[in-house]
Amino acid sequence: MKLNRGFYIVGGKAIIKSKDRVQVFGGDAINSEILIPYARQAPVYVETEADVVLHGGYVVEVPSDPIPEEWRESIKLYRRNTRTVIIGGTDVGKSGYTLYAANELVRRGFRVGVIDTDIGQSDLGPPGALGSAIIDRFYYNYHEIPLYNAYFIGDKMPSGHLLQIIVGLYKLLHEIENQVDLILINTSGYIKGGVAKALKKHIVEIVEPSFTIIFDREGETRHIVDELREYKIIYLPVPRLIKPKRIWERKEYRQFYLKKFFGNPRLKRFETNKIKFENTFLDKTCYRMYKRYIYGIYADGEKTFLISYGSIPTQIIGEIFLGLNITRYTHVDIKKIKGLLLGLYKKGRFLSIGLLNDYNPIEKYIEVFTSVDEEPDKIVFGYLIMDKDLNEVYRLKPGLL
Repeated sequence: MKLNRGFYIVGGKAIIKSKDRVQVFGGDAINSEILIPYARQAPVYVETEADVVLHGGYVVEVPSDPIPEEWRESIKLYRRNTRTVIIGGTDVGKSGYTLYAANELVRRGFRVGVIDTDIGQSDLGPPGALGSAIIDRFYYNYHEIPLYNAYFIGDKMPSGHLLQIIVGLYKLLHEIENQVDLILINTSGYIKGGVAKALKKHIVEIVEPSFTIIFDREGETRHIVDELREYKIIYLPVPRLIKPKRIWERKEYRQFYLKKFFGNPRLKRFETNKIKFENTFLDKTCYRMYKRYIYGIYADGEKTFLISYGSIPTQIIGEIFLGLNITRYTHVDIKKIKGLLLGLYKKGRFLSIGLLNDYNPIEKYIEVFTSVDEEPDKIVFGYLIMDKDLNEVYRLKPGLL
């Protein structure tokens, strides 16, 4: 379809084709093809004429600029060495503002660092990871922004991972702070309850921002702002035309980004004696064979775990525990965590994600479906189990492995 001069909201998946100037999230594009990813929306200004190809997306013409004037005015607050934290609930415009601000700051000659701490609806890294990027040119969607580094957690929910999110943010922040002029930190829409309040408070404390931007909808962030009185707070309006994402759209968006990082995965086998494992005790357990069954027993000071490589009959379990004075335990069958989301690293840098296919503690190898060619020196175990089509099958409780 053809778009004449004017303002539009374009929802993905869509491709905007223009010969003349088009502005998307504040970034100028001339004679370009611009992708609006699935389940994402973009404010678009067409200077003369443009074509849009829709693949399930939509186009809405609006009478005025969909970017609020307050957003434009806020850009004047930024200076060299500014750190900004962006807080708000779901579907209030946090990611859109972050991209818009980055483009406007690039226009003003700044090199911009961006950190995304939303592990459920990640914009920069794969789902389940915090991501960082260095932006020195216009971008019209997050899908095309090169990932600088990531801190893998492997879950879609912040609850149970507050410490990892804070540590990951700290590491990503100090890794890029000397390479950019200023930094934008976007946060998740997880704002309800005391746990969410504590997470946002400690994000602000670790960043020590020049100012914190709040997107508030009907007072839903009041309990968080009450904890931030010593910091400078800037309220920005929620754009009136934002279309809330439905649950299934959020799920499919995670799949969209997972496929970006998986590419064309291949089954790789790595020797475990060359790899450091994190977020699991599977490699820290001493394994034995009993009547052809592989098993190990691990105690963390609170619980006792029986780890098996395949199912074990109840009678055999009784014989294994005979005389050990163990009456309560948690059974983990390695074969049943096939499809577990993994984070692959090399020399401290995030390589990509993978899915566990097999971990054999006796023959000391791990098989992973991944698109990376390099052999990792560290593998971080996550919490989401997926099938080969990247559908979420099961979520492990934090602390199980």
